[in-house]
Amino acid sequence: MEPLDSQQMHIPHAYEMDSRQVRSFVVKNPFGHLITESLSGLRVTATPFIFETDADLEMTLVGHIAGRNRQALEMSENMKAVALLTGPDAYVSPRWYRVKPDLPTWNYVAVQIRGVLIPVDDLKERQNILARTITCMERGRAEPWSMDEATSGHVERLLPHIRAFRLRIERMEGARKLSQNKPLEERLNVIGGLQQTGEAGALCIASLMQRDAEREKAETMEATHANR
Repeated sequence: MEPLDSQQMHIPHAYEMDSRQVRSFVVKNPFGHLITESLSGLRVTATPFIFETDADLEMTLVGHIAGRNRQALEMSENMKAVALLTGPDAYVSPRWYRVKPDLPTWNYVAVQIRGVLIPVDDLKERQNILARTITCMERGRAEPWSMDEATSGHVERLLPHIRAFRLRIERMEGARKLSQNKPLEERLNVIGGLQQTGEAGALCIASLMQRDAEREKAETMEATHANR
């Protein structure tokens, strides 16, 4: 097995996300999977990932998992790790193609972030990471909740039972596969098919594809007018 740091995400050029898109995706879709490798094998835990600050070029994610989780117990300084975050996804049926028949496929949005894991064992720093997570997730709500509202002593009792971490980012990659390899007419047919399913993931993918299609139409019209 190749070590985690030697593997790159497979992304055909047409589907590649730029760093701005990746960062925006992480902020809007923070829940994912922490993947590490130790002598006992691979460990995977579902958990949210939050940028440590709001700086545009922040290169550290923070998070926490249960302290009795085997992965938490095996965390070590400078351990290689991957954060895998996935967005909406949907099956694309060949029935929706009208111009040129094709095979089934899957449209999706996904991000992989690779870096070095730094365990956080200081209780005050753990509390700061919890506070940062809450602040980010409560942001924009009509009445954002803060950790100060927790029952007296509850946070202090919790801290020894979690293990927080920082993930120093070395590489961020993302794939946004939305049928970009198909002509606009076919993509519109796919959008219609996805909308007809009524499935949550399909509707989200259809919405993303619709935005891309509208932007492409606007850019085409602008280019046409500019050349007149």
